Amino acid sequence: MLYLGLDRVYDVPHHNVVFAKDYRRNVEEVAKSYALSQDPTVYFQNASVTDPSLAPAGHSAIYILSPVPNNISGILWTDERITAQLILES
Repeated sequence: MLYLGLDRVYDVPHHNVVFAKDYRRNVEEVAKSYALSQDPTVYFQNASVTDPSLAPAGHSAIYILSPVPNNISGILWTDERITAQLILES
């Protein structure tokens, strides 16, 4: 989960869900095979659109949740973080 304070206003609804193309597979990857999904379902909340006091004028407070496997998965989260950084930087 991420809590973001952003320096612009995002004009999107308070609650938003972007579903994986294959939602059932996404849930099974997270809950049964303990694998990171290449097509995750993501929920994000734009709370400052309904309560402007949550962010300064001209800014947004966004919450993002993307379910991932728990710690018994054996996923090397440090490696995943580095991979994500490389993708974002390119």
